[in-house]
Amino acid sequence: MASLLLNKALLIFLFSFLAFNVMGQGPLEREMSIHADRRPVRDVLQLAENKTGCFFSYESTLLNADSIVSVHANRTNLKELFNLLFKKRFDLIENGNNVVITLRLPGLTILNPDITGSGQSWSFSGFVVDDRTGDRIMNASVYEKRLLQAALTDDHGYFKMRFRAADDHLIRLTLSKLHYRDTTINMLATVPVSARIAEDRKLYSDEEKNIERTGLGAFLTSSRQRMQSLNIRGFFAYSPFQVSLAPGLSTHGLLSPQIVNKFSLNVAGGYTAGVNGFEIGGLFNMNKKDSKYLQLSGVFNLTGGKMTGLQISVVHNMVLDTATGVQVAGFINHSEALVRGVQIAGLHNYAKMLKGLQIGLVNMADTSSGASIGLINIIRNGHYRVSVSANDAMNTNLAFQSGTSAFYSVIKAGMNINPSEKLYAFGMGFGREFFPEKKVSLLAEADFMLGNASGTWDDLWGRFETSLSLKLGSGVELFGGPVFNYYLHSQSFAVPGYKNLGHAPSFEESDRIYYDKPSGWNPRHNRAWIGWQGGLAFRSSFKPPIRPASSLPDKNMDWLLGIGISGGISFDYPYGLASGGDIRLMRHLGGNIDAMLTTGVIYLDDQSKPMNESYSFYANGSEYQLIMKYTDFLAVPVKGGVRALLGRTFYVAGEVGVGFCRGGLSLENKSEIPEDIRNSVLGRSHNRSFVYSPSFGFALKNGLDLAFKFEDFVKYPSAKQFAVRLAYNFRIR
Repeated sequence: MASLLLNKALLIFLFSFLAFNVMGQGPLEREMSIHADRRPVRDVLQLAENKTGCFFSYESTLLNADSIVSVHANRTNLKELFNLLFKKRFDLIENGNNVVITLRLPGLTILNPDITGSGQSWSFSGFVVDDRTGDRIMNASVYEKRLLQAALTDDHGYFKMRFRAADDHLIRLTLSKLHYRDTTINMLATVPVSARIAEDRKLYSDEEKNIERTGLGAFLTSSRQRMQSLNIRGFFAYSPFQVSLAPGLSTHGLLSPQIVNKFSLNVAGGYTAGVNGFEIGGLFNMNKKDSKYLQLSGVFNLTGGKMTGLQISVVHNMVLDTATGVQVAGFINHSEALVRGVQIAGLHNYAKMLKGLQIGLVNMADTSSGASIGLINIIRNGHYRVSVSANDAMNTNLAFQSGTSAFYSVIKAGMNINPSEKLYAFGMGFGREFFPEKKVSLLAEADFMLGNASGTWDDLWGRFETSLSLKLGSGVELFGGPVFNYYLHSQSFAVPGYKNLGHAPSFEESDRIYYDKPSGWNPRHNRAWIGWQGGLAFRSSFKPPIRPASSLPDKNMDWLLGIGISGGISFDYPYGLASGGDIRLMRHLGGNIDAMLTTGVIYLDDQSKPMNESYSFYANGSEYQLIMKYTDFLAVPVKGGVRALLGRTFYVAGEVGVGFCRGGLSLENKSEIPEDIRNSVLGRSHNRSFVYSPSFGFALKNGLDLAFKFEDFVKYPSAKQFAVRLAYNFRIR
């Protein structure tokens, strides 16, 4: 009886072991016997599923499930069955118990291989051909993953590689081409491969975000480099350093876009897989994937993956994924995903999602839980607010507020309409709204403004205001509250016809310019007081930003030639009307960015002519009589910059350059005045000046361009203008 029980137990154990062993195998290795005469392919596949316990997945157009086949096989598996049925036309891919049927790609091989060399110097050449047809394949990639050497076949499929390797290295050449299977060929005897290969290689998914599809990436990379990226897009390696003169002229050669470096030096510019340390470029840096931790460039940085650390460029930073850290650009910062940190730009910042701080003239974010400081903040989950108000100092004020309730920026302008008490001011500030969802909310705001209570914009005005805002409905609000003011008057005396906010004394003696100031001299007067303000506001929200997606293909590489005229007013005494004309050449760089080169002429009309002004100037214990005269200002600026399209037609732009100038303040009796005194008074010794010009406008599809600009010739303190520019843009190729 005991023997019978033991035999049963052994049989149960044996069958359990065999069943476990069979089920432990992958579906491709499970053996079966299958017999079918003139049956549809669909039935044969169903029979194979039942016998192996798997499930097939395939596209309906891949094979004809109704075709009639016959098959007889004992102790076979799925791979052998498919070879019998379809003659190696398909590949099978396991995914658990699922088997995916895919079309088998043709392979590659090398025709007439020739390897020469000894020691560490080797040369290898041959022709890459289709292993089915024998056709020679152009633009196929041939590379050695460990030695980081690569070549691309020519029009006849020919390639030649030179490399250095130790005698005991296994040289494994990999052949890759889009729509072909990768093929690896061992050129020397097999040796053990160190674990360092696993560390030096990383596989990335083929993401849609690709800098070669951006306008800048397509413009600065060659077709050979783009073909190489398509062929070997799954392979990335690591290297301590690289040096590039330009994309393609690198110490890593054609394989540079597949290598991540710890240190990268790009003399003019470079294109690498990424940086994990420090990268500097004379003109530009382009990384296919991630950038860490410091990146500096003379013109722009373009990162296809994530940016972590500090990224600085003179013109433009673009990140196609998350940016964590600080971006600093002279003109534009752009991130296609989350920004967790700080963006600082002279012109424009954009973030898909902001969890940090933006500082720029115009800031944009689809979603923001941070803060944006600028003239205009276009936040999709935020608001904008236009208000008309009066206060104790000026009876007419306009303000534009934009951002979120947690933090908003505001730009303001005001005037006191009274011929005997004129006063003008403009400036900006920031604030916060408390209880924004309530019927009555509280706003706290700090402003910094420039005042004009003397004919010049040299007065400083600081304001801290609080107000209660009552929501009346349909976006209309009534607000008012107290204001703390601090005003610094720039003149020594009050100017007749202007409001005397600084409580300066009346003019009583000849005006003098003091170089050595007498004791007790007080050229400025300040005042602090508490005032009031109140008015109406109109609130709304921004529509979703309309912008070209920088990560999508952009083939528009057209040139534009713009011819424009401008007219406006000067910023300061003694100039009045401003006029000019210009010619502008623009090139689309991809996404929403255009490059600009502008030259023309600017004319500022002198309102003081033909008057001369006489001053006493004290210096070094001596008195000099200065006879000053302003003349019409004429300048020819040469500027370069960028333009960012923020909607279908709305754009912001910024330009910097040099202005060749004539006119301005002159000294009529300069022959009588020592040179150091002349330079001290005039503040310049030549006729060139740095010039900058921010602007915003509307570029219509019919070619018309309407813009509002500010232009400043820095070495000529009075040569500033606000102007309207009207132009027509001609499309050229």
